[in-house]
Amino acid sequence: SIRIWSLESGKLEKTLADHLGQVNALAVSPDGRRLVSSSAAGSLLHWALPSGQPLATPGGFAREATALGYHPSGRMLAVGRWNGSVQIIALPSGEPRKMPDGHSQEVTSLAIGRRGRWLVSGSRDKTVKVWALPSGRLHKTLVGHTNHVTSVAIEPRESLVASGSWDNTVRLWSLPSGRLLRTLTGHKAWVNSLAIHPSGRWLLSA
Repeated sequence: SIRIWSLESGKLEKTLADHLGQVNALAVSPDGRRLVSSSAAGSLLHWALPSGQPLATPGGFAREATALGYHPSGRMLAVGRWNGSVQIIALPSGEPRKMPDGHSQEVTSLAIGRRGRWLVSGSRDKTVKVWALPSGRLHKTLVGHTNHVTSVAIEPRESLVASGSWDNTVRLWSLPSGRLLRTLTGHKAWVNSLAIHPSGRWLLSA
């Protein structure tokens, strides 16, 4: 199920229980009016916010999504899937854009830059892929991690990509060149999550 909480009071406001299986990805539209969710059972659902009212899902939407991300314009949704493919879905039509050269294993994470120029995907195939937007063209495949890539993040100026992995490292890559800038070590176990501060000064890893 999905739960909507008030940050001010800590009160549970809504429980959305229409999914049949485990919910594995969420994305909120830039205007805050829509939520997209996907489940391990293969369903992908749309909801109105803050009401939690179910919305119709356009016919072209990808199923079996493992990662989701809205474009800053709100006119595109990025979808990563179990089979390693990445799709861009036009909104509100739901028309999918075919993106060849996807990953060979499950997509674990997606990030879209604040300026909307780049989409980055991480995968269990140990690679990071950088896609140009809005074309959806594959720009670079970043190779270097020795285990699953679990998290990706884009610096606010879109000049740097960070990737975290089960190889216990965080790697920093230059955009648009894709050059490896630095490998951050120190974690004693898997890196599962990354976040970059809005100022671009700090990277947080866990």
